[in-house]
Amino acid sequence: DEILAEAERSLADPADGILRLEAYDHDEALGAALRARGYSRPEKTGRFSEISIEVAEPPILESGFRIHSMADPGSRLDLRCEALGRGFDHADPAEWSTAAAYSRSPAAPDYRPEGSYASSCIVWHDARNHFGVFEPVCTVPGHRRKGLGRAVIREGLNRLFALGARRAYVGSGQDFYAAIGFDRRHVCRQWTKATRG
Repeated sequence: DEILAEAERSLADPADGILRLEAYDHDEALGAALRARGYSRPEKTGRFSEISIEVAEPPILESGFRIHSMADPGSRLDLRCEALGRGFDHADPAEWSTAAAYSRSPAAPDYRPEGSYASSCIVWHDARNHFGVFEPVCTVPGHRRKGLGRAVIREGLNRLFALGARRAYVGSGQDFYAAIGFDRRHVCRQWTKATRG
């Protein structure tokens, strides 16, 4: 209750005064606390999927593509920004993130034909708890349905495995992730509460 009270004081959106909190359906205690404090529970849900990492498996790449890490010499943040922009269907470069916004991102695998990036992901590693989270994952429209998204994830899983992680998560329940082996596990909702007025 004390934590929620502090969140209501300090974390509400300054534009509309609404606090938005993510909570999993299986966390009954948190759900009860949110209800008791007057939060609205939406019908719309999101999913969090997980996969067990039991062995490293080489990613399968189509001819003309290669693995490239943003930690490698010669990495081009501008090309990564373009790949992420196009990968999320933003054709207008004004909508893309800037290189400066990604300058602090961890090293992550990208697949690219010579001269551009075709598919990308960032994998966040939690060494203490031995898991990783994929966010974001995308493929440029002209390179979709070539297995590159699957390859990017496989490479990320391999890197996590090498670091000692044995589970990975993605904030999605899409069929694409299920086909790779992710299990749709956790139902999540964004509860809301007006904190002013």
